[in-house]
Amino acid sequence: MGLNHKNIFIRSCLIFITTLLLTSYSEGVPNVFYLEPGSVAEYNPIPHRTLGFRDKQLQIYCYKGKPKYLINVFNTISLRLDIDSEEFTQYEGSDPDVVSAAYEDHRSIFSFNFMASKKRLLHLNPFNQSCIGIDATVPFKVHMNLIRIDFWRVLLLCVGLFVFFSAPTLSNNALFYYLSGVLVGISASFLIVVYLISKLIPRKPMMYGAMLGGWGLSFYFGQMVYENIRVILVTHQMYVFWYVFISGIISFVICYRMGPPKNERSKNLIKWGLQTAAMLSIFYSSHFQEATVGMNILIALIYHFPSQYIAKGKTYWKRRFPPKPRLLTEEEFNEQGARETAKALEELRQFCSSPEAKPWRTMLKLRDPARFASFVEGDSHLEDEEILEFETTQANMSYTDNSDVSEDENDDKINDDDSSAEISEDEQEPQGRPVGWAYDRLHRGTNGYSMNRSNRGSSTPISRHLISPTSNQRRSLSRQSTPRSDTRKRR
Repeated sequence: MGLNHKNIFIRSCLIFITTLLLTSYSEGVPNVFYLEPGSVAEYNPIPHRTLGFRDKQLQIYCYKGKPKYLINVFNTISLRLDIDSEEFTQYEGSDPDVVSAAYEDHRSIFSFNFMASKKRLLHLNPFNQSCIGIDATVPFKVHMNLIRIDFWRVLLLCVGLFVFFSAPTLSNNALFYYLSGVLVGISASFLIVVYLISKLIPRKPMMYGAMLGGWGLSFYFGQMVYENIRVILVTHQMYVFWYVFISGIISFVICYRMGPPKNERSKNLIKWGLQTAAMLSIFYSSHFQEATVGMNILIALIYHFPSQYIAKGKTYWKRRFPPKPRLLTEEEFNEQGARETAKALEELRQFCSSPEAKPWRTMLKLRDPARFASFVEGDSHLEDEEILEFETTQANMSYTDNSDVSEDENDDKINDDDSSAEISEDEQEPQGRPVGWAYDRLHRGTNGYSMNRSNRGSSTPISRHLISPTSNQRRSLSRQSTPRSDTRKRR
């Protein structure tokens, strides 16, 4: 009886294994759907059971691709899966046959696929044919959309260009050294923990298999963490914060103890590493890989192009198309003159106060050493008499301008109306301001700046310190230097 029960059990196991093998390798015809951007595919499974288990049915969704043009360099195809369960498996491939082969390999009882992914949002190459196989037991929907400008890829390109051309500067920057060291330390702290644990494992041949399996499991868990990073950040905020904080502090201490690299070869290695990472970033910034390869070649040629040829090109361009010079207005001219005069006076004071000026030898050549000493100590470079003379000259020039304008207007009136009476000299001449007005103005102050000796030490730059005539004054001087016929004698 015991032998019969044993034979029955062995036969039952053989039948069960044979049925599983036949079920695993049974060829079914999967459903293949070719989608276009903007289309939606819905799947409702038909209940079907084999040996008490509900069968999964493979659905393949493909995109045919489109021709490559530079205008579509940042295009991306997004495939979004709407499903309410985690009981599904994805298979990626270039055509339906590759997806079906991956599906059959996964169904084998000897298959252990730890790297199977479950993504609800996938990005496909818009220029090549791509297929996605979905094996699920619940209904789901598939949405396919065209992203004309993928801003993440544009950002990846911009970051790559910035890092490539800024690599020489970043390799010499201490702040960049500390920031990158802290980031690398936070990312690599998990590997350091694994390395310390591996030190505790005995170095025997039997343990190498366990170590390889452990590294595979570590990689699998790392992928699981990467796929569920959002859930981890939301549900375990406190642990994530302390992990980042402690690992960052330790990394900063290590970087501070070692210090930034000073050897020129070490800096070159950092620069080349940054440029290599930048070129990889540019390469993966678009699915149009021919265009990104050409862009990498172009930026490499521009970076290593001789600078003297660039300077010659700029010089030729400026000669061929010279920029139009911008002329200063009278107000800007006066402001610039006042500013530069104050700057030059301050530089002169600093030079005279320095030992290089040889002050004693300079004193022998001056007519008024006391005035020079007061100027070096901060007093004004103008005397009250000089300011008064300038104000008087300015008032006289204004008086002469007004006289000339009155005479011209009277000449026009006399020529237009011959019957008008001869105007006396006293009536023609306007009442000018007296010289005492300038003296009163000197002591009263203009624009909040007093001109008496008590305030000559002020270093406030004003345009009145520049004894330079304006355009009207220059015109008056030219009129005074040229002999002018007397209008009254002519009449």
